[in-house]
Amino acid sequence: MALERRNPLPPGVYWQDVPREKGPLFIEWLKLNRDMVKVRKTVDDLGDAWLAAAGGKPGPVWFLFEVLPGRPVIWHGPGFPSIADKGTRTEKSDTVSRPEAEKDPLDQLSDQLPSASTIGFSMKWLIYGALAAAGYYVFKEIKEASK
Repeated sequence: MALERRNPLPPGVYWQDVPREKGPLFIEWLKLNRDMVKVRKTVDDLGDAWLAAAGGKPGPVWFLFEVLPGRPVIWHGPGFPSIADKGTRTEKSDTVSRPEAEKDPLDQLSDQLPSASTIGFSMKWLIYGALAAAGYYVFKEIKEASK
């Protein structure tokens, strides 16, 4: 996401994580510009309250806001707002970077096998077939032994 470094802010939609200690200043900025800035959404995670109760520092409050066309809106911070491009929906989770999800064991196994394009057929299906045949054979032997 790109930061908007121009001041005054051009019309558009922006998001900002506001640290709690800067919250009162940001709210004052919103009040000062109430005719030109519309807050679309705020997110104050409940999980941060648990962190604070455990002695940790609570996280920031997330704001999604729109600067309307008209008179200039001077940005007072904190930092620079991020531009909410058209692909950004209206959720904090759309703007948060996350690590890639961990793969399950079968996906990890298939990553180690050669791809179908290198060998001409999928080795993973050959292995799955061999495992299924071995399971069938064991089941058949147990069934015959119980007679």
